[in-house]
Amino acid sequence: MGRLMVMVVCPSDDARSRVGVVAGKRTFRRAVDRSRVKRLLREAYRLHRHELAEGYNMVLVARRALAEACRMDAEEELLHLARCLSISAGKETKTFVQ
Repeated sequence: MGRLMVMVVCPSDDARSRVGVVAGKRTFRRAVDRSRVKRLLREAYRLHRHELAEGYNMVLVARRALAEACRMDAEEELLHLARCLSISAGKETKTFVQ
């Protein structure tokens, strides 16, 4: 559990990894806010999925603080939680944003 999101992980039956993204209506009242935080989480996963170990199902649950966060904050939190849960593939790469 992080400041911006909660990551729930369980092993998958096959070698592929899947991700689900949740932004609750109770946490984010406006649909535009729910859409934005889900977009942030999906993009953070898409950019760093090669750095995560294969064979896991993940659910990313957005927390209220993510509404004010930028994409880089979401990416850092995702990688931090992956390292804490030992699902990081061990490859450390840096993302450069222009």
